[in-house]
Amino acid sequence: MEKKSRKILDFSNFELLESNSSVEKSIQAKQKMKKAIVWCIAKKGFFSEMISTLNIYGSSSVDTMCTNGINIVYGIDFVLNQTDKAVRMVLLHEVLHCFGQHQTRRGGRDPYMWNVAADYAINPILAPDCERGGDLEWPKENGEPIGLYEERFAGMNAEDIYEIVIKEKGDYSKNFGEVMDADKTPPPPDSKEDIVREVFKEIEIKPKEQPKPGGTGGTPPPPPPPKPEEPARQAMPGEIIVVQEGPNKGKIFQVLDVDTAAGNAMEIRELTAKQATAKLMSSGGGLM
Repeated sequence: MEKKSRKILDFSNFELLESNSSVEKSIQAKQKMKKAIVWCIAKKGFFSEMISTLNIYGSSSVDTMCTNGINIVYGIDFVLNQTDKAVRMVLLHEVLHCFGQHQTRRGGRDPYMWNVAADYAINPILAPDCERGGDLEWPKENGEPIGLYEERFAGMNAEDIYEIVIKEKGDYSKNFGEVMDADKTPPPPDSKEDIVREVFKEIEIKPKEQPKPGGTGGTPPPPPPPKPEEPARQAMPGEIIVVQEGPNKGKIFQVLDVDTAAGNAMEIRELTAKQATAKLMSSGGGLM
């Protein structure tokens, strides 16, 4: 049941919603991944059967891509920021982790260094196609290619490579992705409520401070100098906002009416994420 409307007085500094931005990002990333999957099945027949058995989905909580041998989870922002060739490369990289069963072979080895060793084992298979003019491309971070590749590891298994890298203690910061143990649950796909909370970006709403009564005797201390603030923007009826601070942090409200004559009083109604999602969908945004 929706909560009753109520009046909120003297709110300032709130930011108008960029409608449906996260929804659009999720849809675009999904379309880009579908394109990569179709290309890999059509052009890389060796991978096609494995790809068809995997559950591939996106999550905003993943930085690049990860797999536990059953699922491949791609980061939405990562996919959107990479070229089509780079998305193909990382997808095939994760498929090779599954094919090599790296998710079941770690044993008692350090998880991070096992991932490094497994990357060194599979990237030489993909590296030739990443050469200039090839069908694949190394992904980039801040404009620089990332990925672990050394010719000396070509043809070696991850266990033997692990014994080398654990002793050398090199710089492996350019690795990407994560091979997870088979019994580890990957991040779930973004739910409609997750997406709507991203769409309705957190904003800062500050009630106007009321003057505090002076103490007993003497002159009250002068108030601290005001902090510079961005100009307040007027809310519009129908806008949906998420409170950033205070006891109502995280709650979603819809602005029903704004009375400028009463000092920007807002009549608002609290919504659940499900209700906000329904309103977003009814406005034509659409959710995955």
